[in-house]
Amino acid sequence: MSSPVGETFQELLRLPTQVEFEQAARRFEEAARLVEQAGQRPQRAMGPRTMWGGRVTAQTNDVLRRSRADTGRVASQLLSMAAECRRRAAVTGSVASDWAAYDSAYASYESDLAAYNDGAADVAPTPPSAPPAGPGWAEF
Repeated sequence: MSSPVGETFQELLRLPTQVEFEQAARRFEEAARLVEQAGQRPQRAMGPRTMWGGRVTAQTNDVLRRSRADTGRVASQLLSMAAECRRRAAVTGSVASDWAAYDSAYASYESDLAAYNDGAADVAPTPPSAPPAGPGWAEF
């Protein structure tokens, strides 16, 4: 019988898959777009009752310039995270493909070995070489 706590713990231990890395990349890209958009013309969010002029305008414009610079940096970091997720998705896909090919070759080897053991083949088959294990940060 499984407990909800155990299932939650197992879920926490599960690593991301290729599809999940791709989904995360799309989310990071969307977040970057929204952050960039929020940093453009923030004064448009100010209502008609907002007062402009004098020192307040200069101070407000200074705050808005800093805000645009900050949103640009945040958007850049989000895009960097998206690129890393896409890189990891590609690596994960490649490793998964290598292991799928190995599994297929191993199934063929087992079939050939059974034929050899039954006397239907004269030459013992050679087992396929396993591909590298892949990185520890992904689920295969």
